[in-house]
Amino acid sequence: MYLETVKRLGEFIRFGLVGSLATLIHVLFFMALTKVLQVHPTIATTIAFAGAVGVSYTLNRRWTFRATGSHAQQLPRFLAIALSCAGLNAAIMHVGVEVLGWSPNHSLLIIILTLPVLSFSLQRQWGFR
Repeated sequence: MYLETVKRLGEFIRFGLVGSLATLIHVLFFMALTKVLQVHPTIATTIAFAGAVGVSYTLNRRWTFRATGSHAQQLPRFLAIALSCAGLNAAIMHVGVEVLGWSPNHSLLIIILTLPVLSFSLQRQWGFR
C-alpha cells in the first residue's frame, strides 16, 4: 500500500509539472490571441487549449503515467477527456464573460483551478489504462 501511495504521489507531481507547462502554453496562446490579435476570449481559450493538448498527451503518456498501452487505445481516450475538458473550458469562459460579466482573466483563473484536477482523475482512471 505504501508503494502504491508513493507511485500515485509521483504521478500527481509529474502531472502537475506537465499541467503547469500545458497551462503556460495555454496562457501564452490566450494572451497573444486576445491582446495581440483581438480574438474573442471564448475562441481564444479554445485555440489555446488545443495548442496545449499535444504537449500534454506526449508528456503525460511517456513521463507521468509511463503508459505502455497502444496509441490506438490511449489516444482516443485522451482526446475524449481533453475534448470534454475543452468543452467545459469554453463553457466556463462563455458563462463567465458573457453571462456573469467577469473579466476573461477571472474566467481563465477558474479554468486553471478546476480542470486540471478533473483531467488528472479521468486520465489516471481511464485515459492511460
